Order: sequence, then C-alpha cells, then structure tokens
Amino acid sequence: MDEERTKALSDRLMTGARKIFESNRLGQYLRAASLFRGYSPRNAALIFFQKPDATYVAGYDEWKKLGRYVRRGETGITIFAPAMVSTEVSRPVFDDDGNPVPDEKGSPQTETTVRTKIQFHTAAVFDILQTDGDPIPALCGQKKNAAPDYQSVFRAVQKACPYRILFGSLPGEEAGHCCREERKIVLRTGMEDREIIETLLRGCVTAMMPHHAGTGREQERLEEEGAAFLLSDFFGADTSGYRFDSVSVWSHGMDSGQLWEMLENIQGSANEIIFRIDAAMKSVEKVQARKPEKLKNRLEKAAALSEKLSAGKEVIRNGKLPVQ
Repeated sequence: MDEERTKALSDRLMTGARKIFESNRLGQYLRAASLFRGYSPRNAALIFFQKPDATYVAGYDEWKKLGRYVRRGETGITIFAPAMVSTEVSRPVFDDDGNPVPDEKGSPQTETTVRTKIQFHTAAVFDILQTDGDPIPALCGQKKNAAPDYQSVFRAVQKACPYRILFGSLPGEEAGHCCREERKIVLRTGMEDREIIETLLRGCVTAMMPHHAGTGREQERLEEEGAAFLLSDFFGADTSGYRFDSVSVWSHGMDSGQLWEMLENIQGSANEIIFRIDAAMKSVEKVQARKPEKLKNRLEKAAALSEKLSAGKEVIRNGKLPVQ
C-alpha cells in the first residue's frame, strides 16, 4: 500500500512541475521554496502543490513538542520521509586466491551480512495554520524581516565568490554584469548599497552556478534567475524586480522530467551557494568581533593584505561599499 502511495506522490510531483511552468507560477513556487530550504527540493515542491499558503510545517508529534496541537479534521500535507531498511544477504566465502571455501559437507560455504539502504515512504506534515496552542517566538524566515546587513553580505560574497569584484563605468543604465571569460563581476560605480547587493548576488550566481553539458543558454538564464531569486530572498535583498512571466511559452513541449530537473538544479545550486556565502559571513562576523589589535600590528597586516590584493584582485574604490 505504501509503495502505491509513494508512486502516486511521485506522479503528482511530475504533474505539478508541469503546472508550475504552464501557469506561470514559478515565482510563487520559488517564494515557497525559500521558506522550506531545509526540506529536499521535491518535498518543498509537494508542500507548495498541496498547500501553497503554507509557511511553517512539522509532523504531528513535532507540533506536540512545540506545545501546539493539530486541529481535529485537518488534512495533512503528504511528503516523502526516509527510513533505513536493513536486510540479511547470504554470499559465498572465497579464499585469498579467489576460490570458493567449502563447508564440512563439501558445499560452498556462505556467510550472512547485513545491508542497509535508504527507502522512502510517505508521511504527513501540517502547517502552523492547521494548529492551535502556544505561540512560537522564532519561526523560520524571521531573519528576512530584519534589515539586511549589506556590508557583511558584500564582504561574505567577496570571500566566497571565485571571481574578482570590480566597480567601474558601464554603458547606459546597466547595473552590472558577470564576465566568465575574464572571471570578474563588474558593478556600476555610484549605486546605493541595496542596488549593489542585488546586482552582486545575480553576478555571483552566474559565477558559481554549475550547468550540465548540453544545456541551452536560455535554460541557463532561467536557472540562474531562479537561483538568484532564492539568494536574494535569503539575504534580505529586494526580489520585486524578478519576472518569470514568459516561462510558459519557453517551456512549451518540454517533458515533466526536464522541467523537474530544472527546478532541482535551481534549488540545489542556490542552497549550495547560500551555504558557502553564509559560512563566509560567519567567518567575517567572527573577525569583526575580535578584540582590536594594536595599531602597529594592524598597519603591518594592512600593508601585507594590500600587497596581496593588488596582486590578486583589481578594485576600484568608487562604489559606496568598502572593498577589502
């Protein structure tokens, strides 16, 4: 029975992927995916398909631990849950020369080993709006309500991104671009900090996001735009400028497997880049929290750092954010 439910859920996943593209709901889906970054891409998608307005989900027992209770009559959101399954397997015993070892009766000797593998079954979770009980002071996503620390984000991206980050004059109203051939991200001089971070995160995705061989440039652009949306949403940058209105036309004729692969690539790549930038940010914050050194030591380190940067990074200091 559970195998049937698992197959039905997998089919629903494929059907849902097509509906996301055909109905121009990619932007809505990505907003939901950013709320459930701790879940696998397919479980985040299943939550969105079944309850698009969900904001925080947990299992029945987990809600009880949090002092809340699922209301009677509420329908759960079905997702995949992993389980470790162990099975005993018999295999022949061989000597050092690779020959079968006979037992006392002359038959090939066997030994029993235990193999463990992960199998997926279905499980139900419930959104907080389906529960009553104690208020929860800290829910996922509260970080986005605080004013973003643009200085820390910039320094963290600078530390995590393998490309040089430069400021300079650009034609027209272009805010910035990423040049893969020269491994650099160029930002227009004189922008506000908010604009710098929004443009930098887009360029960072282009620089750090892997693409599979044979992927067309249009698909690459869509995947980069989706991943940049998730980065911007996570780090508190404005996402109102993102548009996915043309995906229904562009994706016409693609099968569900291809569409789902794109969604997985967007979320998987975004999560990896977020992890690297977030780790760099923690490192930056740790350095900032250290006790100030004596002036002489700071000057010596600054001189050494300046020499290192001039050899490895070109920096134009007309941007408003300080560049190290």
